[in-house]
Amino acid sequence: MVFEFGSSVCAETVAGKVPVVGLGGLQLGNAHIRHNQRESLGRRRGPHGESDRAVHVPFDRFLGFLIGARTRATIIGSAPIKKTADGAEIGNQPVMIDIDEPIIVSNAPPHYPLQYYDTPYRYFTLLSDYIGKPLKITGIQVAEYGKATNVVDAARQVGARVLGIRVKSAQEHHAVAAWLKEDPTHRAVLFHTAGYRDGYKLFAEFPAQTTFGDIQPAFE
Repeated sequence: MVFEFGSSVCAETVAGKVPVVGLGGLQLGNAHIRHNQRESLGRRRGPHGESDRAVHVPFDRFLGFLIGARTRATIIGSAPIKKTADGAEIGNQPVMIDIDEPIIVSNAPPHYPLQYYDTPYRYFTLLSDYIGKPLKITGIQVAEYGKATNVVDAARQVGARVLGIRVKSAQEHHAVAAWLKEDPTHRAVLFHTAGYRDGYKLFAEFPAQTTFGDIQPAFE
């Protein structure tokens, strides 16, 4: 089973501004989860004329609870947004993960400010529940805010090629970037990251190796 993260949506520009809308995509292996649709949400309307614009969630701590949910508006997590001539492209950074691959993810105690680092662990645990198959998830506790580098160290130590992590600080960015540079098959699924400059730029720096969570996974 294989999952693919990172589809795209092209949204209309409204009043000269790019609307914050989009669509996610994730993909896991032996079965793939894949989303490659491209649509103009700015032109979509509901049965009563209302817009079906999507909801962008740059801080996506609990988004995993919506995996599989069907809503009129498209809900995405912390996907990268790229300006285009007619609006914005959101996502479009597919990454494939085989169901048998080890996945190293950050986790944390449920208190401020560390709790945000539990987003990857929660998402992949809920994804495993959703597909009804165990994933090889290893949660690594983050003990100090802005210093989730121990999660990257754990991935390196066990030879894992898939990382689920929240990246907020420059130190975390440098650790993830160095790990991605080590091997083109290394992939990072970034959660609760798009709101932070140091984390967000990883999407542009490693477009073939970084992606985001998806609540509508497709399987192959």
